[in-house]
Amino acid sequence: MEVDLLSILEDGKKQLELLVQLAGEKQQAIVENKRDAVAELSQRELELTDSLQNWEQARLEKTGQAKLAQLAQRLDPPSRLKLTNLGQELIFLTEQLTALNAQNAELLKHALAYTEYCLSLFQADSQTYGQKNEGKLTFLDRKI
Repeated sequence: MEVDLLSILEDGKKQLELLVQLAGEKQQAIVENKRDAVAELSQRELELTDSLQNWEQARLEKTGQAKLAQLAQRLDPPSRLKLTNLGQELIFLTEQLTALNAQNAELLKHALAYTEYCLSLFQADSQTYGQKNEGKLTFLDRKI
């Protein structure tokens, strides 16, 4: 059991590391306004997330609802240490991914607000170019 469990957890760790890497690349693409790269990275994240769901299912089949500390108590000291360390690494990676996703969501929210602002500048009912000011001279129309 312990070899299978450690192998499953190692696989999950690798997948989480890759997901964290993708989230970092996505953040850079958002900052650099590379929409195609953001779309591609988002697709890769979705594929990896599906894979992680399969991993989670395999982990649950192996461990049931038992917590890591309970499982570690059943193992010999070297395996217990390895399992505990792996658990801590998984927790760290999950927290790192959560933070990156929160930052990316905030960046996307600001990018959307900026895009909406830019689009509002081109709307027909704009005070600058709308029909409301037709025939009236404004400060910008006068010669100095």
